[in-house]
Amino acid sequence: MENNRRRKNINDKLSRRSPMEKLVIFLILLFLAAVLFASYSVIRKTAARISSDFYFPFLKGIRQAERSMANTLLVMEDKKTLAKALVQLRQEKFSLLARESMYQSLRAENARLRRMLNMPARKDFKIVYAQLLYHDDANSATTFLLDKGEKDGIRPGNIVAAMVQLKNSRKSFTAVVGRVQAVSRHTCTVAGIYDKEFKLSVTFSNTTGVMLSLPEFDYPLCGITFIPVRAKIRKNDIVYTSSLTGNAPAGLPVGRIESVSVRKSILNKDQVYQTSSLRPFADPSNVLFAAVYVRKTDERDGKR
Repeated sequence: MENNRRRKNINDKLSRRSPMEKLVIFLILLFLAAVLFASYSVIRKTAARISSDFYFPFLKGIRQAERSMANTLLVMEDKKTLAKALVQLRQEKFSLLARESMYQSLRAENARLRRMLNMPARKDFKIVYAQLLYHDDANSATTFLLDKGEKDGIRPGNIVAAMVQLKNSRKSFTAVVGRVQAVSRHTCTVAGIYDKEFKLSVTFSNTTGVMLSLPEFDYPLCGITFIPVRAKIRKNDIVYTSSLTGNAPAGLPVGRIESVSVRKSILNKDQVYQTSSLRPFADPSNVLFAAVYVRKTDERDGKR
């Protein structure tokens, strides 16, 4: 009975406390819990630091003993065993170097893919991203095969571009690398900018011309002919794709003017025009990934 009375008195005292007193008690308890937690963290870190310093001489001694024992055993080995061990170490070294080279190549491919995904879109055209299947064995700078074809809306004549990065420059941009020559259901053959079958209407310095392979210009130069004789051309002028080509977007960079000469037309001896050499930005022999610009109307016609 007496215990029940005491409990009842305690409960009465607690029930008589105001909400403010209860809040203060709760905050005090919360503060004490935070202090205990902080003290525990500090004590734990201090103990870990002290234990690390305490065990350091023992751990270091064990490591030195292991090295000394290994060196002693190494000296006791015969020449044949040492030679085998040396050969094995060299093989492991070459294997690691090969893996590192492979990883670097994968990182470079990943960077190229990321840059290609940022290619600028062109009005009335969509971009079909493709991967190289193989280069022509005879000349890797002329013809190559991509893994996208008619099923993806690609048609003969479509412009193929690649991401390029100039020397001493960190900026990447899109440049013409070839033109679709033939297509199958799942692949397309691309005539590179150095191929004899490659022809493209281009514009530069407020004039136009036709880019094609000329015998007087060797790799890595291309030719531009049928330039009006009165057109003023300067070296290093940027050459772009022209809107005169129906299935190619206008304004894609192609290369820079290298030199200019004047020649007579074969068809009409009285007609005189200029011929220029062009140094392209892109090199077909270095293509691993490419983007094919497909006109949206051609894509819709292909699906019908």
